[in-house]
Amino acid sequence: MTKDTLQEVAVTDVTDKHLPLVEKSEKIETLPDDEAEQPKEPVTENNSKPEEDSHATLPRATATNGTDDHLSVADKSESAVRSQSSSPQQHAAKLYADDRHLEAARILRKLQSDKSEKLTPESLSILQKASEMESFLDTIKSPPPSDWKRHSQKYRNGIPTNIFNKVTPDGTLHIKVQTPIAQSLLKPLLSVLNETELYSTFIPRWTVPVKLGVARSIKISQVSRVSQILIVTMDMPWPLPKREVVLKAIAMDDIDTEGDIVVTIDTLHTGDEGGLVPPPEENVVRSDAHGGFLFRKCPKEFISYDSKGEPKTVNLEGGDCGEKLILASFVVTYKAGGAEMIPKRLIEFVVRVAIGRIWAKFLNVAEEVRNGTREAHCRVIEEKKEVLYDWVDGRVSVMINRGEDETTTHVAADGV
Repeated sequence: MTKDTLQEVAVTDVTDKHLPLVEKSEKIETLPDDEAEQPKEPVTENNSKPEEDSHATLPRATATNGTDDHLSVADKSESAVRSQSSSPQQHAAKLYADDRHLEAARILRKLQSDKSEKLTPESLSILQKASEMESFLDTIKSPPPSDWKRHSQKYRNGIPTNIFNKVTPDGTLHIKVQTPIAQSLLKPLLSVLNETELYSTFIPRWTVPVKLGVARSIKISQVSRVSQILIVTMDMPWPLPKREVVLKAIAMDDIDTEGDIVVTIDTLHTGDEGGLVPPPEENVVRSDAHGGFLFRKCPKEFISYDSKGEPKTVNLEGGDCGEKLILASFVVTYKAGGAEMIPKRLIEFVVRVAIGRIWAKFLNVAEEVRNGTREAHCRVIEEKKEVLYDWVDGRVSVMINRGEDETTTHVAADGV
């Protein structure tokens, strides 16, 4: 199977009855001879709106008063939350519930170091989960190993997208993607990533001469404001059965200290989360995926790569048409169930074509959301404005305006 034999087509066989007809969206021009015809926006028969989860409740960004003028931004934030708590561990628990995992862990580690207070099982669990989050941050902020392949594709206004990949002998895919995006695109992009039940309405699918792409995406639980558990089912070429991943996506806000917004994704298995995760359906094989997203302030210089993988510096000081930039990064390790049965040419197509095309489509849809032309997403943003997306606006503003002099001016050739 080669690039010339693969062709994208619209979604015509979505089996989920809750996923309606969609309208064609503009093609992605990554590979001219492999253009994608995309589905339309969903409109239900009764024009009902997507169901909003009552658990996605969000506290507003913490405000500080004049008495905290001597404190740093992080200290002010902690001080405001601590005033509502009767002990450091309760304060840490509130921070953790507010998706500020690492701020909570810093407080608990200080208690451990001082030996001033015995940690509760809940606090020990927070520390363990924070350590897992820190391990992910080490991975996504570190350069890919030298044996990874690397190339860049055009995004917009001279801004590139970097794609790094490696396929191990057992068929495991290692992917890292980076794109500097305009500040105004972050909230729309977060909404596109967050509204997982709309994935099958826009993610490219290939059906000629083989099936490949997202067949359905179902959210089975909303854990917090953006943290959730979802099932993504993918079509595969005949005679391979469908592949499916059950993912727990956890969001973390560390803007006050490090300037980071983080979302991790990890595989769940049948029976996990107190029995919430169902077994796979017949002729569906479960796969494993681990990784996530990182959003942070973008350096003024960025390294992209030519067709031979040679680095070149791109000056981003002017931003995107004068707008400040945020560096969006994505990393994932994916091992399909029964990977030994998947043809090598299919794996090569995924890493060379599909990953870049799908990421470009997420960015394209985010631009449509920002411009008000993506009706379903715009409707959801409006519905969740007070409980989620107003908060995103406030936190993004803090990210952009914090520590101007702390921002590095260069992203190394390894892609950090």
